[in-house]
Amino acid sequence: MESDINKVFPELANSFSSQVREEISRTKVRGCCRQYVLLAILESLKDFQIYSGKVLRFSSLGCARFVSKILNSLEIDFLWTKSEGESEEGAWYIIKLLDLPELNEAKLKLESLNLDICCRRHWLSGLFLSFGSVCDPKREYRLDWVLPKIELAEKVQNFLQLDGIHSSRVLKKNNWVISVKKAEDISEVLTIIGANSSRMNYEEIRAFKETRNDVSRLVNAESANLARSSRSSFEQIESIHILLDSGKLQGLSQDLQDIANLRLEYPEASLRKLGQMCEPRLAVSTISRRLNKLEELASEVVSENNKGINL
Repeated sequence: MESDINKVFPELANSFSSQVREEISRTKVRGCCRQYVLLAILESLKDFQIYSGKVLRFSSLGCARFVSKILNSLEIDFLWTKSEGESEEGAWYIIKLLDLPELNEAKLKLESLNLDICCRRHWLSGLFLSFGSVCDPKREYRLDWVLPKIELAEKVQNFLQLDGIHSSRVLKKNNWVISVKKAEDISEVLTIIGANSSRMNYEEIRAFKETRNDVSRLVNAESANLARSSRSSFEQIESIHILLDSGKLQGLSQDLQDIANLRLEYPEASLRKLGQMCEPRLAVSTISRRLNKLEELASEVVSENNKGINL
């Protein structure tokens, strides 16, 4: 199935999380929201001896440029460089802050959760750049933030709740994982964090998968119906032959004889078609009732024969 979707959506063969991050890094951040984006990103500051202090590391040039623009707009001094071959994942783009911003007012508002809707959504997008991931919708519906502190996890859940989005929280390997697993909620989160194009791609894949699943269910249901119909027809014909061989069929009512002859003549016909062949036309329920009666009578004949053998 995944290979089929890749053919339909070849542009999504790369990491979906990377595409979301790149889209976030292209968004324009309003002046009131820049501090909150930076506060979220600063949660990923790490102390590296080789750089003599705290640095931010990004595997994406687009994300690094996005952060540098935020820092420039807030007049925060920094240096940045590219580190080749530092890990198996390839190059890292390193941003070293020459001084840490205070951002006290923004911190207080964030602590009290007293943020404007645009600011809290940009905070979530900044946090996604550093700690977020979203599974490829071709395989699974899941969006996560893997956070180092429970305080961050609680804020994320509170902010998601304000937008009506349900999330779960679990502790894994000393990190708090906030997960959104409903497809509709994931689409909404992508919009919240500024990844509207990614949401459209996500919805296209989701629609493709659901349509394919619906078709598969219909085909399976039709196959099951045909199998049941074939078994029923075989059992009905077998019962009619039992009645014929025993001479019982000729003594039945004309209605039962007519439906028996019709079933023998059209072994593959559905009950509806058998009813349409009758004069006057008969309902499916009437045809079913008469065939069931023939099967009951055939069972009685078999039971009588078994009793005679036992005697």
